[in-house]
Amino acid sequence: MDKTTRKVGSFSISRKQQINILAYMNSSGTLDDEQLQANWDVWERIPQCAVWKAVALSLDLEPPKRWYFVRNWPNEYELRLDVATKHFECKNITQSKIDSDSVDLTAFGTWAESLCWSLPDRFPRGVKLQAKALIEALPTTQARSVPNAMIGEPKRVIMRTFKGLYFDYDQWGRNLADVPRWLVPCRVSRGSKGRRVSHTWNPVLIGLALMDKGITKKELNLAFMNLKDWSKEWQEKTDLMD
Repeated sequence: MDKTTRKVGSFSISRKQQINILAYMNSSGTLDDEQLQANWDVWERIPQCAVWKAVALSLDLEPPKRWYFVRNWPNEYELRLDVATKHFECKNITQSKIDSDSVDLTAFGTWAESLCWSLPDRFPRGVKLQAKALIEALPTTQARSVPNAMIGEPKRVIMRTFKGLYFDYDQWGRNLADVPRWLVPCRVSRGSKGRRVSHTWNPVLIGLALMDKGITKKELNLAFMNLKDWSKEWQEKTDLMD
């Protein structure tokens, strides 16, 4: 990244773009980047939008005209944007049929709830899927008919699977409890200390994150031999990788 470019969230913008921002100032001379409540009378009638707009709406914030107008928003916005962007890239969020760079808002709402994100009451959703309740209601032999990405794996499975890859067994336990930023997008659902419910995890996303940390595909292939329910998805995600 050169000196004329800076990082904002998951995007890079140049100084040339910043100059153009002046054109969007309102009559009072301030930028149209106020943290306004989302106008649901409009958004309930819009089936798809860009990922960053969906994230803003998930916090009940009205998206500004351009993504680079987002300034001084809550840290939760940046965190959700990072998670959503990575899941979108891995195709865990349904793309719009009209625009591949956009998301279907109903699908986004259902996906966000699977991560236990709080959403505005008027955020569009599909059929609510409470994975934990659904698993408990199904016979054991049918439990895996629920999509893996909606269920995730508990802490112990992740610790056992990736033991010795970047972390040892105990280190994995600590990092799955006090979660580093790079592991946050790999979490399927949040746990609750009060209810003694632990986080659940998507091992495929963890594997991809570990590749970014220098763990080889060969090492990870061996790890996924012990995760038969996820091995096919792992192969699909990594087939074109060296």
